[in-house]
Amino acid sequence: MSDNEFPREIAASVRRMAGHFPAVVVTGARQTGKTTLLTKLFGDYNYVSLDLPAEAQLAEEDPQSFLSRHPVPLLVDEVQYAPRLFRYLKVEIDKRRDMNGRFILTGSQKFSLMQGVSESLAGRCGVLELEGLTVQELGLVFSRMEEGEGMAGILARGFMPQLWKDPAMRPADYFASYQATYLERDVRQLLNVSSLRDFDRFMRGPGSSQRTIA
Repeated sequence: MSDNEFPREIAASVRRMAGHFPAVVVTGARQTGKTTLLTKLFGDYNYVSLDLPAEAQLAEEDPQSFLSRHPVPLLVDEVQYAPRLFRYLKVEIDKRRDMNGRFILTGSQKFSLMQGVSESLAGRCGVLELEGLTVQELGLVFSRMEEGEGMAGILARGFMPQLWKDPAMRPADYFASYQATYLERDVRQLLNVSSLRDFDRFMRGPGSSQRTIA
């Protein structure tokens, strides 16, 4: 399935906020479609991802040089990896408070992201959250579901866009990879977990209990 088959309901809100705020912040879990959506809506913006270690390092250690290298209008992906950047964004925004939609920021670690937003960008940005596909967004998929699969099949597949773009992908394979990424990149950084194996067992425990109850 192509991306065009999933028009995201949040798109109109993102555009509206970009017309009223100097910056727009879009949060949401990994792989919910933030980058796909925003690069479509703001295709003429300069784009940089702080998932790239070199870019994250520059943004954190020398925010001024980072902003000189990547001029506005600018879309910054995973901005939480450079906490110092938020203060420099505030300075840039305050130079021209009358110019809206200059910065579009995304982040998948909501706690880290919102800490930077609340400390430096309060009143200067609109904040939205993009979750998995909604029932309405999946309406086109529903109309094409093979007879007999029904709601049980939809729930088993889940609501992450990639699983519907690639119907041949096994949900178990997808979520195993997703969990590994979550543990390595987010849990270790946010919670300073010493044993990812123990934390993985902790995560699996409630799921096992739910299956037993069900």
